[in-house]
Amino acid sequence: MPEEIVFLEPGGEQAQKIARAMASPTAGDLLKGMSDLPKSTTALAEELHIPLTTAKYHLGNL
Repeated sequence: MPEEIVFLEPGGEQAQKIARAMASPTAGDLLKGMSDLPKSTTALAEELHIPLTTAKYHLGNL
């Protein structure tokens, strides 16, 4: 199945949202936490010692 290619307008709302999500250290930690095995949001939050709501927020942005 071919991957969908998305073109972003520099400075556009979608590009800004993606940039903010990618720049977040917490989001990066969540991505690293999922690199080995699929994990629940609760498991990731516990592993990273962050509130569940914070994990949900960042995963939603990603």
